[in-house]
Amino acid sequence: MCRQGERAARAATASGRGRPCYAAAVRGDTVRLYTALLIATFFWGSLPIASKAIIAEVGPLQQSLVRGVTAFIVLTGFALATGGPRIVTDVLRYPRVFVVQGFLGFFASSVTSLLTLNYATASLQTVLVGTYPVMLALMTRGSERISRQVMGGTTIALLGVVVVVAGDDPGRVFSGGVDPRGVALGLLTAFIIAASQMLARQSMVSGVHPVGLTSMAAAASVPMLLVVAWTFGAPDEIVRASPSALIGLGYLGLFCTSINFALWYWGLKYISAARAASIQYLTTPLGVFLAWLILGEPLTLEIVGGAGLVVGGVVISQMPPRAAFRIPAR
Repeated sequence: MCRQGERAARAATASGRGRPCYAAAVRGDTVRLYTALLIATFFWGSLPIASKAIIAEVGPLQQSLVRGVTAFIVLTGFALATGGPRIVTDVLRYPRVFVVQGFLGFFASSVTSLLTLNYATASLQTVLVGTYPVMLALMTRGSERISRQVMGGTTIALLGVVVVVAGDDPGRVFSGGVDPRGVALGLLTAFIIAASQMLARQSMVSGVHPVGLTSMAAAASVPMLLVVAWTFGAPDEIVRASPSALIGLGYLGLFCTSINFALWYWGLKYISAARAASIQYLTTPLGVFLAWLILGEPLTLEIVGGAGLVVGGVVISQMPPRAAFRIPAR
């Protein structure tokens, strides 16, 4: 529950108004929490579409660099404007936290994801990276109680991702053969994302400001991304990009990086990492729907059915256990 909800709930109890006001406070905070997480998920789902639209002009390494630089500039400016220097200086007291988060969340996951595509199809990569919520649940089971409901919903959602990717041809996932290097890199990407989410959750719970952490993590990633983009890419692509490509870069940096990372880290203050991670399964059917809507890619019955499994699994993973609805006897 968010802090405002906690205060409202305590005030309602103290004033004798009882459970209805408490429930209203909880509902209000729940709506805000899931609105933030779903907005972040939407922007993540739109990322491949926006990236694909400009990749002919600006390569993926340059896109990653722009995303990191934009997140640093936008979020640092936002933090200074809304909360003053304290938001940033508080995070600077934990250099290991934001440097590791910058390496994992902004740099390593991007690089390994790109390398995976050299040895595996995009379909197989989607399924492999989609295992990260399961890895995250296993990582956090010692510190967070992971219910069978969360694991069951996560598994159903993962099955839905496989159905969405495979469509009417299950062999599509493994088309072109399976290169062990692609499998290893895809699973490594999933592991990196899971580790990043786990560390972010721990940082949020310990009181680190989500916007401050995101901005400093982005700042820490910029030198790493710059070296890789300069060594293996063509940095001048950014300068030579057309106005439409620059708009696409702006969208990737502002919405698909700055806003969604900040919203997601904020949400991790109030929900377990495993439950939050399962929500990101929605990015696969969302991405397919946007590809159909914007790029004209096919939308088959199998894809719709798989999307239904994803949504159903996510809903199951987010439902509170039955015990949460029991009112103690007086």
